[in-house]
Amino acid sequence: MSSSHIFWPVLAQVFLTLVMFIILGARKAGAVKAGKVNRQQAALDNRVWPENVVKVSNNIANQFEIPVLFYV
Repeated sequence: MSSSHIFWPVLAQVFLTLVMFIILGARKAGAVKAGKVNRQQAALDNRVWPENVVKVSNNIANQFEIPVLFYV
């Protein structure tokens, strides 16, 4: 197996993670602008964010858990 066989999946994983960070930033900014979240509470507790923000945040957390199994 050549090294390029592992390079493309790693690059795809990095790209997908970066896309999710961009989506998370956009959704958090939208929630703050709409007044759906208290920024002081959000700094201390992640549960105050709306459901659509929490879903993306959980997805990002999973992006850092699953690749450990992938690389093994």
